[in-house]
Amino acid sequence: MSINSEMLTFAVTVDGKPIFPESFSDSDWQSLKESYRVGDFITPCCRTPAIPKTSINFVRFFSHYSDGCASSPESLWHLSSKDHIARELASMGISAVLERPAGGAAAKLKSDVYFEANQRRIAVEVQHSYQHLSDYIKRQEKYSALGIDNYWLLYKPRYMTVVKSIARHRLRKEFGGKAPPDGRIPSCLPDLPIAFFEPEADGGVVVGAGGLRIAIAGWLRSLINRSFVCKDGAWRID
Repeated sequence: MSINSEMLTFAVTVDGKPIFPESFSDSDWQSLKESYRVGDFITPCCRTPAIPKTSINFVRFFSHYSDGCASSPESLWHLSSKDHIARELASMGISAVLERPAGGAAAKLKSDVYFEANQRRIAVEVQHSYQHLSDYIKRQEKYSALGIDNYWLLYKPRYMTVVKSIARHRLRKEFGGKAPPDGRIPSCLPDLPIAFFEPEADGGVVVGAGGLRIAIAGWLRSLINRSFVCKDGAWRID
């Protein structure tokens, strides 16, 4: 689904619940437009007030209360990715929360998308900007300490960089810096589940090393079912 800064396909409530215009009937959407108060809904891109509207072509959408948004391409990719995840979870009957503090309201650790399923607490971090492998590991350890299973969806260039870092990390730690006897260099860490996401490809596709390519809905089901696993040197759907 394409996202732009003028016509937002969803907004969030002040407590992070996604609101999708198409989930309303025509009359309910009209009532919402007439009864909302500024601040009831927040734009997911820049966290400013969002306004429910209907275009001249009868398309429902949210817009910024002020004149547009200065969101960068990075922010729009981030927004589009969260949009895909939240919508797919909603189609499964699972309520997601965006930008949820993972350790309480005062915590600095916030989950891009948080949900609960099968008596598990699950987070998905959507990462566009560069960060060192050690930062991924530290953040993952914080989630683990809180009893939350966290998964990463990366922008493709970020994924390619971190996979190379993982391979070097494992070669150094496990093989003394030399190639394994079978020549296969592992590209996954069992405690750091990652893949990259292409929101504009075929309705949203999750891709990874070892031939992983699956629709976002299937990937989310694999998280819930614990079938996204580090196997044969790469993250795969088991």
